[in-house]
Amino acid sequence: TPSVSIPQSTYNVSFGDPITIPCNVTAVPTATNVSWVKTSNGVSVRLDPATQPSKYSGSTVSNPSLTISSTNLTDEGNYVCSASNTVGTGSSNAAFLDVIGDVPAVSVSQTSYSIFVGSSVTLNCFVSGNPAVSFVFWTVTRNGFTQNAQDGRYSNGDINNPSLTINNARQSDTGVFICKAQNSAGTTDSSPISLTVSGSK
Repeated sequence: TPSVSIPQSTYNVSFGDPITIPCNVTAVPTATNVSWVKTSNGVSVRLDPATQPSKYSGSTVSNPSLTISSTNLTDEGNYVCSASNTVGTGSSNAAFLDVIGDVPAVSVSQTSYSIFVGSSVTLNCFVSGNPAVSFVFWTVTRNGFTQNAQDGRYSNGDINNPSLTINNARQSDTGVFICKAQNSAGTTDSSPISLTVSGSK
């Protein structure tokens, strides 16, 4: 039966990047078929470049290695390469693919602010991500209704400065604010920030 091996036991790739997992096949008579199986969380799936050509390539007798064009967190798992000839089928050791990257990290410095009408406040928000954060926005919930936190008196709260500044506050600004950061892996919400605007002293 064919002798099949993957050179390393672990491969690392950054989220969104391509990766090739090599497969070495030695077979006499010559191999007639190469296949790959991915196992993740106990579920095994046969990967077929013919049905998903935009995702996978390789897995052929002439090119047994498997190339994943753009990796995401669902690609993480154990990969096994198999080859068949007229004598039988041989399988490789399992190689683990570790996809590095995740949804953004979002933190706030405090979850409650109390200010007086007419004053200004900055609701602090800190974001980071790998993949890089591409979009930051805020929502506010008032009386059970959630909408984007947008007003002529609101500034920043975006990719350049994630913290949201509210000028000349009104009692109607009172609400629960959430800072949201998005990257190609997904969106993360901050802890809710409660803003209370009360009448003058």
